[in-house]
Amino acid sequence: MSRVYSVDVKVYATAYVKADSEAEALEIARMLRMDAWELPNGSISEDVEVTGEQFSDDMPEISLSPAVTCHGPDDDAVADCVYDSDDDDGGEA
Repeated sequence: MSRVYSVDVKVYATAYVKADSEAEALEIARMLRMDAWELPNGSISEDVEVTGEQFSDDMPEISLSPAVTCHGPDDDAVADCVYDSDDDDGGEA
């Protein structure tokens, strides 16, 4: 028997933003709120890349560090069964 559960967790990352001032950097970074991406190494959207590149002029205009911190689930989180190998339909819950 094998089951897989989906649990929402908060993940924190660091954004590196090229800008002329702190205010401009914050304005650009705030545009990332509630965006959702898959996180491969490389481009995750037209404007944002995931890169471990060292700081330089060659960095993308907006990038996310590949190092993230997982905050974990909220106290009121739920776990939804998304796969059950004992189901008759081949496993999908």
